[in-house]
Amino acid sequence: MSYVWRSKNTDTCVSSVVLMENNATVQVEIRTEEKNMSVRSVQVTNKQHLEDVKKMTKLEAECQRLRGLVRKKLSGPAALAQMKLVDADYGETRSKREHNFSSSPVKLKVPQDSVKLM
Repeated sequence: MSYVWRSKNTDTCVSSVVLMENNATVQVEIRTEEKNMSVRSVQVTNKQHLEDVKKMTKLEAECQRLRGLVRKKLSGPAALAQMKLVDADYGETRSKREHNFSSSPVKLKVPQDSVKLM
């Protein structure tokens, strides 16, 4: 009788350990998928940022080209003075914008310990 009781107790213990192992495995899979999704999100955000920087660079080049054309068309000291005022205002606006948006990609770190084993 003692043998049967120990056998049932051992079977129950083994079943409990197996369930705990399965639960831990599922938790690790969930955490891994969460980490992968986070990494993909960072990659998409970085790509969008780089595309926006390229668009801004093209627009700034176009503005420079148009300013050059306007300077060629303007004549007289009053028109040139007005253009210098516009350029000064543009430079101030541009420096504020460059301070807020760097041309470097967004780098977000995903913690290595985000996937913890139980």
